[in-house]
Amino acid sequence: MKNNYFITGGTGFVGKNILKAILLKDNHSKISLLVRACNGLSATKRTEKMLKRMFNSEDYTKIAERLEVYDGNIVENNFGLSNHDYEKLTQSINVIFHSAATIKFNLPLDEAYQINVTGTENMLNFASQCHHNCVLERYNHISTAYVVGRQKNLRNVIPNTNFVNTYELTKNLAEKLVQQYIQEGLPVTIYRPSIISGDSITGEMPTNSIVYIFLLLLSRDCLQQLPSDTDTSLNIVPIDYFISIMFKISELTETIGKVYNITAEKNTPFQAMMEYACQILNLQQPEFIPIHQSHKISQKILDQIEAFIPYFEESHHFDLTATHDVLNCSYFESEDCKTLVFRMIKYCLDNRLLPQRKTCEEFVN
Repeated sequence: MKNNYFITGGTGFVGKNILKAILLKDNHSKISLLVRACNGLSATKRTEKMLKRMFNSEDYTKIAERLEVYDGNIVENNFGLSNHDYEKLTQSINVIFHSAATIKFNLPLDEAYQINVTGTENMLNFASQCHHNCVLERYNHISTAYVVGRQKNLRNVIPNTNFVNTYELTKNLAEKLVQQYIQEGLPVTIYRPSIISGDSITGEMPTNSIVYIFLLLLSRDCLQQLPSDTDTSLNIVPIDYFISIMFKISELTETIGKVYNITAEKNTPFQAMMEYACQILNLQQPEFIPIHQSHKISQKILDQIEAFIPYFEESHHFDLTATHDVLNCSYFESEDCKTLVFRMIKYCLDNRLLPQRKTCEEFVN
């Protein structure tokens, strides 16, 4: 069946993987991308640059014919598009993937609110108009498993307090808005990934992720000490795992109006991950300081990792019951810690995202 897709955040890590999945599974559908001009590049140029890194020249030519890029911004009324373009989209879009968001933990509340809440409200108004025009079949909202804040083992309940940063709070508020529109009949499915990491096969990873930031700081010899207890762990989900599960869920009509955690079955032990990364990079392992003694850690180190410390203090474990039930499987197997860390580091070294070290060349080659 031919669809007309609309994707926000298409130049971001999640968005571009959504785009790639659609292009690979479907040779006929049209895709509209809402992209901001940024850093002196127009929306079209940003998209072109991204696609040429993802595909060879022959594939790029075929793909470009199926894409329409709109220079706009989710925080603006009607995305800043002309009335003609906005109306044309509301009369043709069947499937929406809303992945545009800020994932920065330390943004001032008003900035995070504008992007994550106001942006989502604008998207919901757009989707409602598509629905009113009888063309919308599905609105896919990318949320986060951390809308639960400091509470654990919650599936569909959205708490009101105990958030550790403006990212969690504003994603929580955005999801509440989405729930209101679900009650009004908008065909929405909500997906909650945990910490998205690199691709389990290629190792490609986002440079704004927690995992990459720690690998970068380690490789620069900036983390001689780290706060961690023996049971400290992170719930890390490879990007390809998240995308695959999300698309399977999105193709089922019975999942409309529901919420699905897409997380790893088992958490990754933080110390083991850091120790193995040091082994690969031929670095001295940091000294792991019990979290309740974090005051003993150098202030210079704390300043670099302050935003992430709450995720060491509590290890989240997310309820996968609904996701298991709809996919008729009892568990998900994601990559083991060592395999995933190895592939991510190799990708980063190959693409010069980490300082080059001759001492680790043999290990990764």
